Amino acid sequence: MLYFTVQRLICTVVLLDANLVRALVTGNVKIVSGGGLAQFLPGSYINTFPRWTLENASPPLSSNLKRLVGTGVPSHDDGIKDNQQFAVPFSVSELWWPSDIDQIQIRPTLDVMIKSGIAAYVLAGIDVRIPPFASGDGNEWRNFGMNSQILASQWVTFNSIVVDEDFRIEYFLGEKKIVNSADESAAVEWRPLGDDGGDGRSTCDSASTKMFKVIQTLAEFLANLDSSSPIAEGMHIVSIPVEDKWINLPNTNINTNTNTNMNTKQNEIDYKLACVATSESNAKELLSLDDDLLSLSATSLLRVDIISVDPGSESEYLPDAYRPLYIK
Repeated sequence: MLYFTVQRLICTVVLLDANLVRALVTGNVKIVSGGGLAQFLPGSYINTFPRWTLENASPPLSSNLKRLVGTGVPSHDDGIKDNQQFAVPFSVSELWWPSDIDQIQIRPTLDVMIKSGIAAYVLAGIDVRIPPFASGDGNEWRNFGMNSQILASQWVTFNSIVVDEDFRIEYFLGEKKIVNSADESAAVEWRPLGDDGGDGRSTCDSASTKMFKVIQTLAEFLANLDSSSPIAEGMHIVSIPVEDKWINLPNTNINTNTNTNMNTKQNEIDYKLACVATSESNAKELLSLDDDLLSLSATSLLRVDIISVDPGSESEYLPDAYRPLYIK
């Protein structure tokens, strides 16, 4: 275990060294149940969870479970070659966009924290990938470095919300708007992503219908879980897509700023990304609540900044595992 920890730390240091300081400050997550006291899990602990995707609902479901490379403690029998060379991709605050990557795509997911084969917590989720046409080797990449897979900063207990027929996932893009030209303070204007944009009742009905199918898939998968499954023991995060369609993130409105603490130039893409899993009537309004009020709601929230970082292909310490992606 000590060897694994040291190797993973070395990989994290060298992958995107210019942004090391911020990357090593891993955020904790808050767990709520709606009305009760919040609990916390340390980010360092969550980084040890293997992450999986349940790609589709076609039987047998167990064969559709795919491991996200670089997550969890690697072993000789997990089928992942050179797993220790990959960075831990999780982040609860930032999604990093390497400036030599032309396109990043997303889709909403229901993320479930599985504890010894039982669903314990629900997370609003967003699956992130570099599509084949944007990668150096023409393959899809999910783990493309540090802060390349994002997690909700507030989780909710499974039993407190999944029985509610209005439970759903909605996701949004947030753009900064100048509201005071004197001090250049900015507010965030959120707009829905996907085909079902808007705040009307029809949108909630559509999202709830999609979520019902996802919950059915999860229930069937867990009901047929046996002791030979890789997620039958320990802590795992399983992501189930709410929609199959991938959405292109906008690669525009880039401002160049100077970060004096790190003595390097940093490009910040001037928008945010959010995903809300809730039964409340207006998911968008939840994005404006302060943390204390949000903790009283049985809601899971994922909210991150989209940050442009240095080109991966120009790093002299780029691990061999990432060379097919960045070196064309």
